[in-house]
Amino acid sequence: MSTYYSLVFTYKRNELTTGPAGFYDALIAAGAEFKGGCFEDSSLPLSEIAAINSQKLIDNFELGYDEDCSNDYKQAVFALDGFSGARVFIMNNDTTEGEYYFNIILSENEVLMNEGFGIRYKKDSIDRLLHLAKSIMKSTKALLVQTEPELCSETVSYEEFKSTGIINANPFALTLKESAAADERYYTSLTDGELAVIYDKKYNLTERT
Repeated sequence: MSTYYSLVFTYKRNELTTGPAGFYDALIAAGAEFKGGCFEDSSLPLSEIAAINSQKLIDNFELGYDEDCSNDYKQAVFALDGFSGARVFIMNNDTTEGEYYFNIILSENEVLMNEGFGIRYKKDSIDRLLHLAKSIMKSTKALLVQTEPELCSETVSYEEFKSTGIINANPFALTLKESAAADERYYTSLTDGELAVIYDKKYNLTERT
C-alpha cells in the first residue's frame, strides 16, 4: 500500500466485551468483505485472526523493539466499497492509559488531494468513511474515532482528549456526546444521536452529518 490514511478506533483494555471478533463483525456489517490475512498470514481465516488477537489483548501484549513483526497482532485485509482495499491492525502501545486501537488504513490518495500548500478531501470518500465509522462506533462502543493522514501527529489518547479537547480530526472525528468536548477554537462539533461529530475548522468543510 502507498502512503496511507487511517481511521483509528479507541477502546479501553478493561472493557474487552467485543474485542477483535466484535470489531471485524461490525466492519463486515457496515459493508466490508474479508479477503484474508496479511502478508504471510494470507490464508488464515478471520476466526483464527480474531482468536489470536483476542488472546494477545488479554495478555496485554506489546511488540518489543527487538522482536520480529511476525510476533505482533495479526492484520486482516478487507474489500471496501469505493476503495482499492483496506487493512486492519491493532496497536496496544498506550498501556499506561489502558487503551488500545483498531486502525483501518487505506490508500491516502483515495481520500485526499494535495493542492499547493493545502489539502482537500474527496467528499465521496469522506462521506463513505464517516458512515462506516459511525456504524462501527455504535456497534462496538468505541470511545473515539480519529482520522489521520500518514504524516500526522501521534494518536491522541482518550484521557488526553478529555483533558485538552484536542483530537486528530483530519477532517473528522467521533466521540460519545456526553463524554468530552472538543476545543471550540479549533473544531466544530455536531450532534448525531448519541455521537458528537467533530470537524477540524482548518479544512472549511460544509457542516454535514
